[in-house]
Amino acid sequence: MYMNWLGPASRTAGTSELRKEQRLARGRRHYRDYDRPSGLIQLGKLFLAAVILLALGAGGLAYYGSTLTPARHKVEKVLPDDRFPR
Repeated sequence: MYMNWLGPASRTAGTSELRKEQRLARGRRHYRDYDRPSGLIQLGKLFLAAVILLALGAGGLAYYGSTLTPARHKVEKVLPDDRFPR
């Protein structure tokens, strides 16, 4: 079964059966499909996907941080002699 905007409908149903199902579905406020996973399972999958994406992002940032090297340049500065005690 699949849902259309009028309610549940079977892909193999004839037009008369389809209209009968649509008429029955019009009076219902909500249609519960017991063949699909419940909201808690979907929420768990969403949470698991978010954790995996966060782990991949953290791993990518750690790898990027390990490949960076600080910029090196030579600095020469002349100090006057009177700064040192004799």
